[in-house]
Amino acid sequence: LMLGIVFGGWNIIKTVGAGIYKVKPVHSLNTQLSAAFVILASNLLGAPVSTTQIVSSSIMGIGSAERINSVKWLKVKSIFLSWFITIPMSAIVSSITFY
Repeated sequence: LMLGIVFGGWNIIKTVGAGIYKVKPVHSLNTQLSAAFVILASNLLGAPVSTTQIVSSSIMGIGSAERINSVKWLKVKSIFLSWFITIPMSAIVSSITFY
C-alpha cells in the first residue's frame, strides 16, 4: 500500500482533483459530503465499497450537474476500464500466490 502511494499517489491526486473535472472548493465539500453519505450507508448495510471509486463517482456527478461537457469523459472511460480490469487481475495474482 505504501509503495503504491509513493509511486502513484500524486497521479491519483491529479486525476481526481483535476483530471476528471476541475474541482473548486465548493465542489470539494459537496463531493466529500456525498461520498461520506454513500460510505456510511454502505457501512450500515454491510456492503463492501471502494472509497476511491465513490469519491471519483461523486466528482463525476458534481461535474455533470454543473455542466455535462465540463467532465473529461475520456478520462472517465479510462477510469472505468481500470476498475473492470482490477478484479480479474487481482483474482489472477491471488491464484498465482495461492498456488
